[in-house]
Amino acid sequence: MHKIKLNQNTEKKLLIFLFTIIPVALLLLFSYYPLIKMFQYSLTDWNGITPNPKFVGADNYRTVLTNPNYFAV
Repeated sequence: MHKIKLNQNTEKKLLIFLFTIIPVALLLLFSYYPLIKMFQYSLTDWNGITPNPKFVGADNYRTVLTNPNYFAV
Protein backbone atom coordinates (compact mmCIF):
# COMPACT_ATOMS: atom_id res chain seq x y z
CA MET A 1 0.00 0.00 0.00
CA HIS A 2 1.15 3.49 -0.75
CA LYS A 3 0.96 6.22 1.80
CA ILE A 4 -0.86 9.33 0.70
CA LYS A 5 1.22 12.42 1.22
CA LEU A 6 -0.75 15.40 2.47
CA ASN A 7 0.64 18.83 2.87
CA GLN A 8 0.51 20.40 6.31
CA ASN A 9 -2.44 22.68 5.51
CA THR A 10 -4.60 19.83 4.18
CA GLU A 11 -3.67 17.64 7.13
CA LYS A 12 -4.65 20.42 9.55
CA LYS A 13 -8.01 20.95 7.83
CA LEU A 14 -8.72 17.22 7.88
CA LEU A 15 -7.90 17.03 11.58
CA ILE A 16 -10.18 20.00 12.36
CA PHE A 17 -12.97 18.39 10.33
CA LEU A 18 -12.63 15.06 12.14
CA PHE A 19 -12.56 16.68 15.56
CA THR A 20 -15.64 18.72 14.66
CA ILE A 21 -17.78 16.06 12.98
CA ILE A 22 -17.71 13.63 15.91
CA PRO A 23 -19.18 16.05 18.52
CA VAL A 24 -21.72 17.34 15.99
CA ALA A 25 -22.83 13.79 15.19
CA LEU A 26 -23.14 12.98 18.90
CA LEU A 27 -25.11 16.18 19.51
CA LEU A 28 -27.51 15.34 16.70
CA LEU A 29 -27.84 11.73 17.80
CA PHE A 30 -28.41 12.27 21.51
CA SER A 31 -30.06 15.72 21.65
CA TYR A 32 -31.88 16.75 18.52
CA TYR A 33 -33.09 13.36 17.28
CA PRO A 34 -34.85 12.50 20.59
CA LEU A 35 -36.35 15.99 20.70
CA ILE A 36 -37.80 15.59 17.21
CA LYS A 37 -39.11 12.09 18.02
CA MET A 38 -40.67 13.36 21.27
CA PHE A 39 -42.57 16.06 19.36
CA GLN A 40 -43.61 13.49 16.75
CA TYR A 41 -44.94 11.14 19.46
CA SER A 42 -46.80 14.00 21.13
CA LEU A 43 -48.94 14.33 18.01
CA THR A 44 -50.12 10.71 18.25
CA ASP A 45 -52.27 8.58 20.51
CA TRP A 46 -49.79 5.75 21.02
CA ASN A 47 -49.43 3.35 23.91
CA GLY A 48 -45.86 2.37 23.01
CA ILE A 49 -46.73 -1.21 22.09
CA THR A 50 -48.91 -1.18 18.99
CA PRO A 51 -46.98 -0.90 15.72
CA ASN A 52 -49.11 1.87 14.17
CA PRO A 53 -49.72 4.96 16.29
CA LYS A 54 -52.92 6.90 15.61
CA PHE A 55 -52.28 10.49 14.51
CA VAL A 56 -54.37 12.95 16.54
CA GLY A 57 -52.62 16.20 15.68
CA ALA A 58 -52.87 18.95 18.28
CA ASP A 59 -55.65 17.25 20.26
CA ASN A 60 -53.20 16.19 22.97
CA TYR A 61 -52.08 19.80 23.44
CA ARG A 62 -55.66 21.06 23.35
CA THR A 63 -56.63 18.56 26.08
CA VAL A 64 -53.77 19.57 28.34
CA LEU A 65 -54.34 23.31 27.93
CA THR A 66 -58.13 23.26 28.36
CA ASN A 67 -58.60 20.62 31.08
CA PRO A 68 -58.54 22.29 34.54
CA ASN A 69 -57.41 19.04 36.18
CA TYR A 70 -53.96 19.46 34.64
CA PHE A 71 -53.53 22.83 36.37
CA ALA A 72 -54.79 21.74 39.81
CA VAL A 73 -52.05 21.58 42.41
